[in-house]
Amino acid sequence: MSDLPPGHRKPARWWRRTASLLLQLDRVRQYGIGESAARLARRMAQHGRGLVLRRRTTLCDADFFGRCEPAGLTWEVFGDLVRPWVLPAFRDPEALRHLLLSDHRDACQASLAEADRIRGGSLIMLGHQFIDDQRIQWDLDPWSGTRFAPRHRLRLGLDPLGADDRHAVDFMFANEVNKHTVLLTLGKAFFLTGDERYAECAVRHLLDWIDRNPIEVGIAYYSTLTVAQRLMSWVFLWTLLRGSRSFRKDALRPFVTSLWLQGEFLARNLSSHWNPRNNFYLCELAALALVAAALPELRQARGWLEGSTREFAAELPRQVWPDGVSVEQSSGYQRLVIDVVFVMLLLSDHPHAMGLREVAGVGEKLVEAHMRLLEPSGALPAIGDVSTERTVVLDDGREFWDGRAVLATAAAVFGRPDMKWVAGRFYEESAWLLGPDGAHRFERLAASLPGDPSWAAAAGGYYVMASHWGPDAHQMVVDAGWTGMGPGGPGGHGHNDTLSFTLAVGGRPVIVDPGTYVYRGSRAWRDWFRSTQAHNTLTVDGEEMGVLGPGLFQVSQQPTPRVIGWRSTPTEDTLAAEHDGFRRLAGTVVHRRTIRYRKPDAWVVEDQCLGAGVHCCEIRLHCAGDVSVSGAGPSVVLSVGGVPSLGVRFFGPRNLVVRVEDGWVSRTYGQKGIAPVLVAAWSGPLPVRFVTALVALGAGQAGGWQERAERLGIDAGGTAATPSMVTFA
Repeated sequence: MSDLPPGHRKPARWWRRTASLLLQLDRVRQYGIGESAARLARRMAQHGRGLVLRRRTTLCDADFFGRCEPAGLTWEVFGDLVRPWVLPAFRDPEALRHLLLSDHRDACQASLAEADRIRGGSLIMLGHQFIDDQRIQWDLDPWSGTRFAPRHRLRLGLDPLGADDRHAVDFMFANEVNKHTVLLTLGKAFFLTGDERYAECAVRHLLDWIDRNPIEVGIAYYSTLTVAQRLMSWVFLWTLLRGSRSFRKDALRPFVTSLWLQGEFLARNLSSHWNPRNNFYLCELAALALVAAALPELRQARGWLEGSTREFAAELPRQVWPDGVSVEQSSGYQRLVIDVVFVMLLLSDHPHAMGLREVAGVGEKLVEAHMRLLEPSGALPAIGDVSTERTVVLDDGREFWDGRAVLATAAAVFGRPDMKWVAGRFYEESAWLLGPDGAHRFERLAASLPGDPSWAAAAGGYYVMASHWGPDAHQMVVDAGWTGMGPGGPGGHGHNDTLSFTLAVGGRPVIVDPGTYVYRGSRAWRDWFRSTQAHNTLTVDGEEMGVLGPGLFQVSQQPTPRVIGWRSTPTEDTLAAEHDGFRRLAGTVVHRRTIRYRKPDAWVVEDQCLGAGVHCCEIRLHCAGDVSVSGAGPSVVLSVGGVPSLGVRFFGPRNLVVRVEDGWVSRTYGQKGIAPVLVAAWSGPLPVRFVTALVALGAGQAGGWQERAERLGIDAGGTAATPSMVTFA
């Protein structure tokens, strides 16, 4: 295996500079002359502040209390003030502690063990060590070995394209440690045990961070999303450490003044000017609202709270399709937006929070779409970018891939018996968010089975074909929607996955989306994981259905999807859809895919490549990392853990060739593993038709399924293939 995808050539410097220029020109075209001029002026003003660098970390007492009401406050009085509108779960700390230690003992023990490792000098995040000589390396990029300079955030010299695979820097790793999940882990350990050693360790790392990260300086301020996530974590941290002597004595003043200064920084740098806006803006607004609720004594707090909640209520529907699917077309960022909604809804009882009833309505639709898209095991599917982004990580990152934690919280918040049924239990994350009151509401709900397991999101473009609800279900999820951010959008966190599908058999993922791997760490790998060939769909002449770039979050000349028909009955689901992503090729090629789910255990996928001229067509099926492939002739068996799980039978023209090649799967940012890929390839004149029959294999069905697959394929118009057509690479 090469360190780069097959066939990739490292781009020359002139190409990177040209691509950067094209990116800027594309933004001018997208925004228009007037808006572009305003953006340029704003950017110049920000750079101007960077030229006169003020290394400010905290405020003096006179400056801080001069911004507060009533006058005459001191830190002794300030530390005793009660803020009843923030974090309702902590209104009765003893009851919350009892809930966690009694109902979530294993999770609490895991948190304490992690806190002990941190105290002992070890912090592993995204597979890398971030503590050296008892100090957290806040400025480290372990991907490249780079340390980010203590310069103004806009003068760090980071390449927005990240195109040089020899020296690429990926600041996502530094972002992860600068969200301060590590401090939350220590704060939780103190809250659960009262052991001052955990608080002292948290205070030491906190003061070290404040001293080494002046406002607007360094990588900690490069991403406003990271700043927003850090601020939300700090509000929780304050509550967790409220009873700590060392926090009150050594950290209260620098902590609170830095919290406010970071809030002012965020208020000056909101991504409200982005077009289109995305999850950054929602997280920024939620962070401002939470900081304002935590510091009501500050004169600006009420304006921040009212303005942020009102704008959040107006913006959220713009980022969510009517059926609850995020316009970013990313399951990971859909979860992030749900997290943000839950944070905002913590302020529902605040007298100055505006529009949160509307937020709850949209949030419930978001969660329902999330529930429908979960794998039968409850795992989060990999659709589009999934980079483990969260608002506040209250479970030490253990439950990111378990999408049922979101449903447990939603069941209690929205009173949804069906969400309780899928969730199964009240998760640790839900307990930290909602406390004993939320746990009681969850327990009082009578769980009930959700509706039809098959589901269509016509606006969002997702179609689910499932046998039943339960961990042993068969489930196919098909993406027939836009690339990302809607028609004419930039692509963002979406991939070239139109008409791609994933398939779980007996609850186990068999045919999967490979994932994300990295953003800026390698342009070659970034582009491979979002490419057409990295998804379970058809490619023509090795071309992309949408042109990747010039930016790492851009796809130009995107395909236009069109759903021809969808029908769901008790015995069969049928979806027919097409896209024109290959229209720029000779012969104006169109890909049309029809999928028939013969319930409960067989699928027939018919691919038509319409147009004219001679072309090379390839259909890929990416397998999970624990899948092995065996075959005889045109029939292939996919086994999970050595147990036959899925039979695959290809039909097509006489010169159809099937091979197995190495691919990759990534479930953790920055890490990937080898996984097999089935490729059915053919060259010839269009139009052409291919049929793939997929049959779930039960116990003792390793053989004998071929006859059924043969009937399914021929009934769908497929042409039987000969054994000589199958080769293995």
